[in-house]
Amino acid sequence: MKKIFKEAKFKDFKGNERSFTVCGVLLDEKDGVTMATVVQNEDGVLNQRHKEDDDFMEFPENTLRIGISFCHEHDQAKSELGKTLAEGRALKEDKANLEVLRCVAMMMVVVLHYLGKGGLLPDLTAPLSVQDMAAWLLEAFCIVAVNVYMMISGYFLCESSFKLSRLLTLWLQLWLYSVGIGVLAVVTGIVPAAEVSTHYYLTLLFPVTMGHYWFLTAYVFLYILLPFVGIGLRRMTKQQFQVTLVLLFAAFCLIKSILPFRLEEDGKGYDCIWYLCVFCAAAYLRRFGIPFLQKKSRALLLYLIGVIGTFGEAMLLHLFYQRTGSLELILKIPYEYNHIFPFLASVGLFCLFLDSDIRGKIGSVAVKIAPYTLGVYLLHENLGVRYAWQKWLGSDRLHGQGEKRHCQDP
Repeated sequence: MKKIFKEAKFKDFKGNERSFTVCGVLLDEKDGVTMATVVQNEDGVLNQRHKEDDDFMEFPENTLRIGISFCHEHDQAKSELGKTLAEGRALKEDKANLEVLRCVAMMMVVVLHYLGKGGLLPDLTAPLSVQDMAAWLLEAFCIVAVNVYMMISGYFLCESSFKLSRLLTLWLQLWLYSVGIGVLAVVTGIVPAAEVSTHYYLTLLFPVTMGHYWFLTAYVFLYILLPFVGIGLRRMTKQQFQVTLVLLFAAFCLIKSILPFRLEEDGKGYDCIWYLCVFCAAAYLRRFGIPFLQKKSRALLLYLIGVIGTFGEAMLLHLFYQRTGSLELILKIPYEYNHIFPFLASVGLFCLFLDSDIRGKIGSVAVKIAPYTLGVYLLHENLGVRYAWQKWLGSDRLHGQGEKRHCQDP
């Protein structure tokens, strides 16, 4: 009996160099060996794939190889395969970086809704105090959240297949939150009786078609199209993909960012079209990556450039309006999801986490918490409590004894 241990390197689908370990048992030269390749599928489940040949350097693009083991097919239980599987489960924490980012993005979403719907963002047509500018600066740091959340879902979905059961599970979860929290808000008096109407109940009963949660309406729409969109994106060459992205972002991002007036049909990023654009960007990152942004300092710099650009442009527009009274309709345009600065910031933040190595307790906790972030969104953005929970957390006191202001509504 002879044990074999070997370490080697290969390039994954992103072009990054990774290492793997070959370990196992050769009973003797007469016995055949089976190569068991441990892989991680789209659902994050470890599988074993067996081959009778030694061509273990053939790696398909869409598979994340976790480890490799040589062992006799009748002696797997006693071989080193168990050790390799254990190593594979440890390496599976590679996805913890994006789960940490998912948690961070949802916290940013809560901050956006606290500022905007809690009345803490003053109208940019009025003079601004230092406190007002600090609120808008915090908004600039967090405005990337929705785009980042879109990119995370797109990064995983682009290599997934459509599953009706998954869609139905999501719809059921969405419906239970919508009806449950909405009705409870009426029963407990959180929603005044004067504001309860047929439209209110219809919104609760048909949350997707009535746009109760606009983000999930866009998500469901895109998921239904996944069989068509996914196939198209996977078959594109790199050049075709780049041309497609340039056209999409020129039409739905760059033009509106530089024009001194508002486009009539611009959805401000609250729509399925923008979700599709961000989805395609995430799919490109998944397939080809952006080598320039694989260095963390560059990704962080891009995020900061986007944040400063968002805040800086808004303040310049504010000053221009104060002096001329012009451009009132586009004062808040730098803070819209489909503006170039928030988009660049979201790409920078996403790439910063994508190439980070987050392991240990933080990573494992994030993987456990991340599935509940959707519930946080469904809870605090329910129509019944959408404008109430900010007051429970003291927004009125911060707002200056409840003084009413026209505010941003992200």
